[in-house]
Amino acid sequence: MYILNNRRQLAVGQGFFHVGDVWDDAGFRLRYVVDCGAMSKYAAARDARIDEYIAETGQGEAIDLLFISHAHVDHVNGVARLLGPSKGLKVKAIVMPLMSVTDRLIAFARAASEDPAAAEDPFFRAFTVDPVGAVRGFGPDRILLVDGRNRDGGAPFRNGPDDGPRPDDGPRPDDELKGRLDQNPVPAWEFVGRGQMEWWKSGPGEDTGKSVEVMPDTRGFLTSARGSSRSWLLAPYVDPSVTARAGEFMAKLAEERKQSVRALKAWLRSTANRLKLLTESAADLRAAYGAVHEDLNVTSLCLYSGPATESPKARLYQAQLGLAHVQPSVNDEGGGAWLGTGDAALAHAKRRSDFFEHYGQLLSQVTTMTLPHHGSDHNFHVELLEQVQPRWCVAPADRFSTWRHPGSRVCQAVASSGRFVSVVTSASRSQVSELVGIM
Repeated sequence: MYILNNRRQLAVGQGFFHVGDVWDDAGFRLRYVVDCGAMSKYAAARDARIDEYIAETGQGEAIDLLFISHAHVDHVNGVARLLGPSKGLKVKAIVMPLMSVTDRLIAFARAASEDPAAAEDPFFRAFTVDPVGAVRGFGPDRILLVDGRNRDGGAPFRNGPDDGPRPDDGPRPDDELKGRLDQNPVPAWEFVGRGQMEWWKSGPGEDTGKSVEVMPDTRGFLTSARGSSRSWLLAPYVDPSVTARAGEFMAKLAEERKQSVRALKAWLRSTANRLKLLTESAADLRAAYGAVHEDLNVTSLCLYSGPATESPKARLYQAQLGLAHVQPSVNDEGGGAWLGTGDAALAHAKRRSDFFEHYGQLLSQVTTMTLPHHGSDHNFHVELLEQVQPRWCVAPADRFSTWRHPGSRVCQAVASSGRFVSVVTSASRSQVSELVGIM
């Protein structure tokens, strides 16, 4: 018995679009996508990759899990095409971090300042105003908002095979979500099988068929090979926004609008007012962002996709990294896991420490790691390479404005460690494809 993971980092230019499938020897088990978007300069490449993915998947077929890592436009503005009602795919569950209004306004202000055309995208605007409302229109069975605050443990299986369910403190919704969330706790992890979401229940009579829930990032998603102990785990981690800088942004925005911060926050509780701000007062947002834009990180979701526990038997790994082929091998180093770091601010020592603690022994399984924030020098530290020990790194990035993605310091650090960076641009030949088999 075996379990297979087939995954690709698709070439969409300055943006992010990662797709993966999980199989066992009896057939298909799970389909997942991480982000879907690109800056407006690369709209043609983005749309081409989306259309190709829809065609090969089959129009109307379902994505089991769509992860949206954060609110930046180059990670979300392809979602509406991917899930289009007439030509797109369906989705069963959408998973995204619990993001404050401030987080989303910062992300919108960034787009309005650096890529005004992208800020005009209708879905991106709707997502900024009300993420739950924006994605609910795609008809998912569930919307799961991942909360990283007050975590009481790490990812499932972070300590090995004996790692089990963790208690839940219950939802901690922001004011704007009160009354819209189901109050039942989300299970310790979710079992996902072909054709349906099989929700593990923690107690008799628990109704888990609700649509919008908050889940802690100490939980994840698990699919197992039929007739085998082999399992594939998708485990999130939420890196919170840099609150001090976010506070500066709100203070500057309040100043531009001639309001107190308290009055501004009260005014922003209304979705109508948030839409009015985006459509009529974008100049205020640009001014606030321009005053504090350096090192301004918003809440971002990271994701481990790999074996739930270390496999003592043979592992098969093969890959095409751009034009470089990796020959099939057995008993390959590492467990074949993929680690997506979103736009996490992992240059900060405390954030790195929390990140390492969260994933624990799972990090020893990682073969491929995406570099945080497309390889930005501002989000990276060499300790990531030392602690994770990936075989190689991926930077989904392309030329845009004065951005340096990936950064020269990052590339030098990776090369000095004996690894290399595979940069996925808008050129289709830069795509990274990997096949992992756990037996």
